[in-house]
Amino acid sequence: TNIANTNLTFTDNRTLDLSGNDLTFSSSGVIEFQGSELGVTATIAPVVKISNTGNNTNGAILRFIKNKGAAGADNDVSGQIEFYADDDAQAQTLFARIQAQVQDASNGAEEGKLTLSVASHDGELQPGLVVSSGNAEDEVDVTIGNGLNSIVSVPGELGVSNILKLGASDAIQFTSN
Repeated sequence: TNIANTNLTFTDNRTLDLSGNDLTFSSSGVIEFQGSELGVTATIAPVVKISNTGNNTNGAILRFIKNKGAAGADNDVSGQIEFYADDDAQAQTLFARIQAQVQDASNGAEEGKLTLSVASHDGELQPGLVVSSGNAEDEVDVTIGNGLNSIVSVPGELGVSNILKLGASDAIQFTSN
């Protein structure tokens, strides 16, 4: 049945079952789903694909928007991607997360922060890579690892173009095959 130019409204917890091999929604404007969750479920590797099919140099965009109807504030989370899987007891466990935050919401001095975290030994999320605004114009600071026992490996060359600082109790160890 063709339902073009038709508004479908459900006033209670109804289900709209659209089945078939391929289902296409098309619009010259915006297609919007309102609700707290949109799920994609499949028995073999579900994929969410975003394609730009125009003859141009633009790439596709996945945009997270935090709009709370009031002024933004420092530490607001603007978006995150979470990675869950079963542990060996089949409990759904958060193994990794990518989170974007507002570091400073000051108008004209906006600063951001991006954190990649992983479950660490006891299932607790710990930041492994933090990229954030520095304390000077156009400065970006990066923290790699978490804690004194973290190991940062560089399989190739490590270049330092300015200063390499070591603390008083730090050591450099050179090993060779």
